[in-house]
Amino acid sequence: MRPEINTTADRRAIVNLVLYSTPEVTKKIRFGTDSAPHPLTSKLGLGGKPDCCANGAYNLPVAFEMLFQFLEEHDRLDLFPALAGKNAAEFFGYDTEWLAANGRPVSFINEGYDIPRFMEGENNAGDKVFDLLA
Repeated sequence: MRPEINTTADRRAIVNLVLYSTPEVTKKIRFGTDSAPHPLTSKLGLGGKPDCCANGAYNLPVAFEMLFQFLEEHDRLDLFPALAGKNAAEFFGYDTEWLAANGRPVSFINEGYDIPRFMEGENNAGDKVFDLLA
């Protein structure tokens, strides 16, 4: 099930679920992204208030960085391997022991880079999409 996250209260509930669940519940949580850019006009709610935005903000280019930063800020980097891949691999029936032994390690380098605030859409209408971390 993919929860709809529309308000600040929704986001708080997801944060609490991720950070404070029992191990049995945590292993059912899978990290996901919104990899389909949508026009900014479809993301803002009533009166352009960001708290009322529709589901999804394009975050694919910075998804793992966002997860890492979130977990680091909450002193829960121990959850990163499970949320970033292991839980989904198990859910879809992959051999996680084989993946751990034969997969490529991921390294994060703490250095800044600029994220464009808006990117032009591909729908030929000149719509702009925004990146969640910009």
